[in-house]
Amino acid sequence: MNRIADFLKPKFVSYSIAAFAAALMFSPFLTGQVGQVGQVGQVGQVGQVGQVRQVGQVARGGSVRVIPTPGTIAPVSLVIFSNKTGGRITVSEAGASAATGTAFRVYVESFGGVGHLRSIQSGIAIANNTASPETVTLELTNLDGSTTGLPAPVALNLPPLGHIAEFFAQAFPDLPAPFRGILRVSSTSDMSAVVLRTRYNERGDFLITTTPPTNESAPPSAGELLLPQLADGAGVTTQFVLFSGSAGQSSSGSLLLFQNSGQPFTGTLR
Repeated sequence: MNRIADFLKPKFVSYSIAAFAAALMFSPFLTGQVGQVGQVGQVGQVGQVGQVRQVGQVARGGSVRVIPTPGTIAPVSLVIFSNKTGGRITVSEAGASAATGTAFRVYVESFGGVGHLRSIQSGIAIANNTASPETVTLELTNLDGSTTGLPAPVALNLPPLGHIAEFFAQAFPDLPAPFRGILRVSSTSDMSAVVLRTRYNERGDFLITTTPPTNESAPPSAGELLLPQLADGAGVTTQFVLFSGSAGQSSSGSLLLFQNSGQPFTGTLR
């Protein structure tokens, strides 16, 4: 199967930032200056912005490492990327830092064929944060926690400081369609990972948004969670995704919706 960079008609820009490391798929529509492989720019004073400029017409994949000078504090990291098609920007997306770890879980979807109108595909980018080769295992579960009808786990080999980015359905050619479930990503050593939810709308625009994974080693919280934005009506819908952060974890509780005034929000959940 082709990797994302091979069919960048859907220009899939993927990234994965760990403390001081990022996995980034370069695409011709990004702006800035690119040097040799591994020399993607420099981070200077606080507030400076580094960019990547168009180099040729072939998308390239790689990784970026932001390494603070000894004795200094690491800056806050942020990735902003855009898709420019036909002379106009059709989508722009930002992503914040992600933690490093050896096991992550994330919600994924696969509906329709890659590149088809109205299709939804989750893509994953993984970066090996170590100077040694590592094996990354991808495992799927249904929303009920079972593996019934799902393909067997898949192992991927990453070279030292290596990176891979692809639609997760490519790693599982026998994936049932459509599919909604949980993807577990585990490795033999430190890695960082991020998942993008991609969609082709009715106009053929390639839309993307991040769906950050949860780190299995992070201690679970019993506190309340807040989603500060809710929109409904006039063609706008909001989808809530709740899943367990580790295998065997179960949760129960209430989902409360509020208006801008703080009064209960009336709507229909389905």
